[in-house]
Amino acid sequence: MATPPTEAPTEARAPRSRFGLRAKLLALLLPGLVALLAFDSWHDYHAMAETMAATHGDLLDPWLRQTLWRDVRTLLVVALLLWLGVAWMLRPLERLRASLRARRPGDLQPLDLRDVPQEVVPLVEAVNHHIEDHRRMLAGQSQFLADASHQLRTPLAILSIQAGYAVRESDPERMRESLRAIVAQLARTRRLSEQLLALAHATQEDAGSSRPTAVVDLGAVARGVILQYLPLAREHEQDLGWMDENDAADEPATLPVEANEAELHEVLSNLVHNAIQYTPRGGTITVSVRRDARHALAEVCDSGPGIAPARRDAVFERFQRESHDATKGAGLGLAIARGYARRNGGDIELQAADDGGLRAILRLPLGRASRV
Repeated sequence: MATPPTEAPTEARAPRSRFGLRAKLLALLLPGLVALLAFDSWHDYHAMAETMAATHGDLLDPWLRQTLWRDVRTLLVVALLLWLGVAWMLRPLERLRASLRARRPGDLQPLDLRDVPQEVVPLVEAVNHHIEDHRRMLAGQSQFLADASHQLRTPLAILSIQAGYAVRESDPERMRESLRAIVAQLARTRRLSEQLLALAHATQEDAGSSRPTAVVDLGAVARGVILQYLPLAREHEQDLGWMDENDAADEPATLPVEANEAELHEVLSNLVHNAIQYTPRGGTITVSVRRDARHALAEVCDSGPGIAPARRDAVFERFQRESHDATKGAGLGLAIARGYARRNGGDIELQAADDGGLRAILRLPLGRASRV
């Protein structure tokens, strides 16, 4: 029968961690002290031994033993004093270690800097900085879970009500209407859950180590997004199109950027989908790419109602929607887009379009192939 794991190995390691620094300090100090005493004793022995050997040869051996024993006692006393001195200097660190071991798992209070040796203060401050970052991350995760549960509760309640209507309905036509409403609500709930997962991934701070990046053509990604959303735009009777600065060329010019292609596609998809949601029927949505001195830019311009300048930063917060929003969106698209843009070294800016709508500008660092 397998025995359960115990804490014995951890406790067995504690003495080594407690006295290791003292032993190292003594190991650094004792050799120099021994060498100093040995040199001093050798010098005295050599001078006095020559004198005594000439006059009192029979007393030389007892004198050497007595002197050696005196030096050994002195060395032991000095070693003890060094040990006690190091222990006294390390008392603040021992208290700090004890307080850390006594903490509860969820205790993220900063470490107390009082009585900490001045040489260790930068280390403790760095630990406090890391604790604060971890505390903010956990607070953000808790808030995200609370917001997500609130956002999912409403569509699930609507689905339950619609399913109840369909079960009680005896008229086939009304039953079909209820089922169509359920299908539509399921589609919205599915998109909401996908957006919540995408937002969690986009705002994950430590995911950069496993993200594959490559030099991709920003224009090609933008044109792929247009083809993906053309059916939805036509369903809304909107004109979704591409504008190339170099219309005379047979092939569109490439605009290389170094990014994660899937995340870049997600950024532009959310910008285009957001434009389709807010642009009225018969409106226009234009996607274009260009470059300036240091950046590659992708723009999505629509003829919708636009966003007031005072609100253009707030709409990037999750679950934020405009007051004139008559759609069923959850207010996550722009938050996801900015999260992915910043993970790839870029950002998103909102401006007023020339026709009164909204212009969303994605800025990314130029790829190595396009730098001059």
